[in-house]
Amino acid sequence: MISPYAGGAFGSRGSLTQRTALIALAAKRIGRPVKLVATRAQGFTIATHRAETRHHVQLGATREGRLLALRHAGWEVSSRPDDYSVSGTDSSTRLYACPNVESRVQIVHADRNTPGFMRAPPETPYLFALESAMDELAYALHLDPVQLRLLNDTPHEPIKGLPYTSRHLRECFETAAERFGWAMRNPAPRSMRDGEWLVGWGTATALYPTQVAAASVRVCLTADGVARVQTATHEIGTGVRTVMAIVTAERLGLDPSRVQVHRELSKYMWRTHPLAPRPALRQPFTGVSRVWSAAQSFPIACSTPSGHISSRRAYTRAHGRCACHAPWAHSHSGGSSVPPPPGAS
Repeated sequence: MISPYAGGAFGSRGSLTQRTALIALAAKRIGRPVKLVATRAQGFTIATHRAETRHHVQLGATREGRLLALRHAGWEVSSRPDDYSVSGTDSSTRLYACPNVESRVQIVHADRNTPGFMRAPPETPYLFALESAMDELAYALHLDPVQLRLLNDTPHEPIKGLPYTSRHLRECFETAAERFGWAMRNPAPRSMRDGEWLVGWGTATALYPTQVAAASVRVCLTADGVARVQTATHEIGTGVRTVMAIVTAERLGLDPSRVQVHRELSKYMWRTHPLAPRPALRQPFTGVSRVWSAAQSFPIACSTPSGHISSRRAYTRAHGRCACHAPWAHSHSGGSSVPPPPGAS
């Protein structure tokens, strides 16, 4: 399958749909390009949409505002045959410190096409429900909504106690409150006006989870110092090609113009998440950099192709000299070890 970047692949266009496979099959059968032309009305049934959701959020807290219990129940509409769900409770139940958490999501099957992710992250409706409940709790306890959120800030998610990869909520709220003039806010409803206009000031927390998936990347160093990066990921509009080129250039000490990124071809035989190659790229470069340096100093007989790096062994050849290093492998490394060249560290 060949899927070069054509633009507009973000949101509902990021997933493979049934019509994509049918059109590809038709083109293969007749040996000619095939294009699907859908009407505006048909676009609402052949593409995904954001599922309707219903939420029931219950919060228990001390009079000082510390959360004691959180329950979040959600209902999502899906098609008859599909169990697609957003499952945003994975995020809403991990946003604040809370010792007692319960969540459930129920799929409601209806005569609709299968939903999918849209412009906003799938967690959006679940976080909107939670943050609305937090505002109601702050009002009931006569607490500032920013202070309520900061009071329940935590460096570890409450379900498994794992540390966040990054969390700067406190700095964000404190800096924004100072610059916005939050101290001048009157919490009483309908109390702030600008002439004839009622003015309301509000705040909310949002998060986007880190997507971690298996990824494989092959890096080839040619004799003339060009790095070729190969992976089966596709571009959804986030600039993965540019990021991969920058990471490769930085790790190997090359000019970005000396980096070629090849992707969007299923012949690379790896199923890779669109976001996964970025962290996966970082692992092999320590070994590859040593290989590249060693290749300049240690003549080694090697019959491997110039610059070939496999998922278990790395090879490079420069000006008739070759060095090998292993292993580097996937985002979770593995493979057998291969001795480095004599004198190489």
